[in-house]
Amino acid sequence: MAIRGILAEELKNTVQMCRRFESEIRKLPKEVMVVKNIRNRKYLYLARRDGPRIVYRYYGKYDQAVFVKFKKSKQLRRKYMENIKILKAQIKALRSALRGPATI
Repeated sequence: MAIRGILAEELKNTVQMCRRFESEIRKLPKEVMVVKNIRNRKYLYLARRDGPRIVYRYYGKYDQAVFVKFKKSKQLRRKYMENIKILKAQIKALRSALRGPATI
């Protein structure tokens, strides 16, 4: 019976971590920063998917600091998504272990 309690507590903690990662993802920008060269000058655009199309929105003249900031947020989003994937697999395994037959 003690093992079931430990598994239940681990499930609760894992669900909380998954929710935290999901809330952090919602804080990050959804768009991707794109650099376009127009007449030998660099400009920044935000790109997002709208159904089958990709929509570009002008952001401003090229600024290395802004571009790096968006690049880091994209990497952070990818890292969070990988963590969520792992956590969801753990949640599935923990729920199935708690649902299984009671042993001795």
